[in-house]
Amino acid sequence: MALYTFGGSPAAVLTDDQGNVVPDYPVIIRVADTGQQVTALYEDDGITPIGELRSNPASDPQPGAIRPFKCAQKAIQYEYLDAGSNPVRWYEAGRELATEANETAATALSLAEGALPTAGGIMTGPAQWQTTASGDTTASARATTDAYDRWRRDAEGRHSWGPGNATPDVSLYRSGPGELTIDGALVVSGGLGGFHNVREAGATGDGVTDDAPAIQDALMAAYNEGGGWVMVPAGDYLLATLPLRIRGNTRLTLAPGARFLRGASGTLLINGDADQLLGGYTGHGHILIEGGTWDMRAVDFPSSAMCISIGHARNVTIRDLEIRDVAGYHGVELNSTQHALVDNCAFRGYLDPDGTRDFSEAVQIDGAFRASVFGGFGPYDHTVCQDVTVRGCYVGASDTPGTVAWPAGVGSHSTTAGHPHKRITVEGNTVEGSAQYGVKPYCWDDSSVIGNRIIGCGAGIWLRTLDSSKTADRTDETGVDTGASAPNSGFVIARNVIRNLTGFDDAIRAEGEATGHWSDLSIHGNVIVSTAGTRHGVRLYYADHSVVEGNTFHSIGGTALSTANCTFGSLVGNRAYDCGASFVTCDTDTDMLVADNHLALCQTHGVWLFGGARLKVADNYVKGAGRADGTGNGYRITSNLARLTLTGNTYQAWGSGTEATTAIYLSSTVTGVRRFGNDVLGQAATPISDSSVSPNLSPYDAGTP
Repeated sequence: MALYTFGGSPAAVLTDDQGNVVPDYPVIIRVADTGQQVTALYEDDGITPIGELRSNPASDPQPGAIRPFKCAQKAIQYEYLDAGSNPVRWYEAGRELATEANETAATALSLAEGALPTAGGIMTGPAQWQTTASGDTTASARATTDAYDRWRRDAEGRHSWGPGNATPDVSLYRSGPGELTIDGALVVSGGLGGFHNVREAGATGDGVTDDAPAIQDALMAAYNEGGGWVMVPAGDYLLATLPLRIRGNTRLTLAPGARFLRGASGTLLINGDADQLLGGYTGHGHILIEGGTWDMRAVDFPSSAMCISIGHARNVTIRDLEIRDVAGYHGVELNSTQHALVDNCAFRGYLDPDGTRDFSEAVQIDGAFRASVFGGFGPYDHTVCQDVTVRGCYVGASDTPGTVAWPAGVGSHSTTAGHPHKRITVEGNTVEGSAQYGVKPYCWDDSSVIGNRIIGCGAGIWLRTLDSSKTADRTDETGVDTGASAPNSGFVIARNVIRNLTGFDDAIRAEGEATGHWSDLSIHGNVIVSTAGTRHGVRLYYADHSVVEGNTFHSIGGTALSTANCTFGSLVGNRAYDCGASFVTCDTDTDMLVADNHLALCQTHGVWLFGGARLKVADNYVKGAGRADGTGNGYRITSNLARLTLTGNTYQAWGSGTEATTAIYLSSTVTGVRRFGNDVLGQAATPISDSSVSPNLSPYDAGTP
């Protein structure tokens, strides 16, 4: 780069504000109008550096002058500090600037008056266009016969291209921080580092031609390169040669407007070959599948089939796509898969082809248990799913005549004894109109169902330990029939909204067996509104060390909160209004706490305890229990229950004839009662009826002052 000389002119002399020369004084050089200091200063030879520039000393023939020097800037400002330490600046252009300008002009493009050059030229240095409006064109190009620009750039940096006989139809521009967007399809020729456009492989996207072979070629090309990205532009792709097989390290992207149309029976996409024997999580993984509409056309092909089937894999993401009208099986099956995510997908429409698949899940979590469970490939080494998340998805009906909403949203229905799935998360999904369950975890450990909306379904959430009535499930990996269930533990059900259930089952049901308990459950912060028939809000069977806390129940057909054969559990701080049966029932439970629940207007008993031992019922509030004929109780304790503490509870009459016959009732088979500090407000036929054996009472509960 040329150096431009400054200094040495008569004006380049330091003076104070009275005009006196200031000799031997430091001078700072800055780039004009920027304030940036210039540190690369050189003597007039352009080679020798200057450590510090000062005005000439008093002994110099030109005292106070700034001696000649060179730097790379064309325009600078001098600066020095006056007596008050305030900067004093003045501007000077380079002495060689005019010479350079003259040379540049001599070699610039020759422009006739107002006309474009007839021959090309070279311009050196940056060029800048300024306009008054952000959308103004700053540069463009067209052929002499064109009516429109073939290329155009506007002041915001948007580049647009067109055919020349019409306005530009594709643009490239900055659409946000760190984001570059193209309007139109991107077609890459010549192989862009593992990028494969299915159109270049021969796919037509016309909805008539079988595009499956071309798409399979693109998938294989990506795999053979060690991994790649397969892009499907907008269009309708008929797939009649099935299944498509996706292999490891592949990204499959359907652009907006791209649709896969199943054109034959069978699975649409699977991650591997029928004869592969890649066990555990060593199969084809590191896969990303995203975008588009995947239409399984169940009405046209009414035989059970999978849309996307993944097995023996690690690190799989399926996102931002819609799967429509599946027959029989599942929208997505994750089988023997570790570290997987199903995110922001929609599952619309289902067909039960022969009446035997009324339980199918849109997203199934399954294991390599046996060929009847996963027919795609083996080995059947009992590998389960781990670290799987299904979030932000929608499950419901499509608008296709002949189809219905999915029977279930997310879940499992098979296992091998001793092989539970682990760390499964179902979060933030909406399941609407399912005939059975929103979510049905079967043999899942250390998992959670959080923040989902289950609306208008047959039931809500069903947790199940191994079902010992299923011979295949209760058989272990060595082939031995255990004849029993198996325990599961560690589950959170929280902040779900469950509304308008149609009566298939309860809103939340955690079901174990005598040979396989649930343990360590936390069911909290859920809102349950309207269960049909006699279905319960929360029902626990054989559940140990569980907490049911802070849930809200409204218009429950059966009991709001029901437990049976549970131990060391807490039912605390729940709120219920308008139950068709009781608020809380405990059936043969032990070591349970029922406390601080607020309950209003039930049709039978407020809190009903029967059987079991070592229960504490404290600080609950029941308002309005019993039918109009007076057969209910506010608090009812019966059936050989042993060791009860009943303290600090309140029964409040509702009025209008719907009152309990007895506010607090204890039968003659109850033993070991400690009862004190309870309160009965309003009218009941009998405030307290205690026939238990030798109760330990406070004077207040005995009815004496």
